[in-house]
Amino acid sequence: MAERITKADEYSGTLEPEEAQSTPVLQMPEGSESEVFTVLLCRIIGGRTNVVTTNEIEVDKLREDVFQGPYNSVFGDRETTLGKPYREVVIY
Repeated sequence: MAERITKADEYSGTLEPEEAQSTPVLQMPEGSESEVFTVLLCRIIGGRTNVVTTNEIEVDKLREDVFQGPYNSVFGDRETTLGKPYREVVIY
């Protein structure tokens, strides 16, 4: 999950052509050449959150802390210490 739409749009992909969709979600006007990008807008609850403020990410340790430890999610706070423009959330 991303905290801002400007980060979420980096994960977005083009909507498949209507004939390639198993259940069409959007009909494009006949002869339309424009691309449609989709994004899912969610409100999430992180529970007990493991806050990570470094670039050194130990994936196995993060998973273990959630699946066998006290945490329900991981919050990558990349703004506070690293000066990066986005924070990210992983919910298990």
